[in-house]
Amino acid sequence: MPIKKKRASKASNLRFTVMRDINATVAVALKIAPENVKNSTSLDYFDAMAVTYDLHKKYPSVSFPEDKFDKFCRVSTLSSYMIARLTYHKKQK
Repeated sequence: MPIKKKRASKASNLRFTVMRDINATVAVALKIAPENVKNSTSLDYFDAMAVTYDLHKKYPSVSFPEDKFDKFCRVSTLSSYMIARLTYHKKQK
C-alpha cells in the first residue's frame, strides 16, 4: 500500500476513534445515548468541564485551557480541537 494511503487511513482511524470517545464521554455527562450525540449537541459550562476532564485522563497529551471551558460548548468545537491537537503531536514525534 502506498505511503499516502497509509497516512490517510491512520488519520481516518484516529478521527473515528476520537469522535467515538468524545460521543461516549458527552453521552455519559448528559445522560443520553451515544447515538443521540451530534456535532450540534450543546454542553453547559459544568458539563464541558467534566467532559474535558474525562477526555484529558484518556488523552493526556491534549491540554485544555483551564479558563475557557465555555469555548467547548458544542461537540463540534471540542472534537475539532482534540483532533487538531492529536494530529499536531503525532507529527512532531
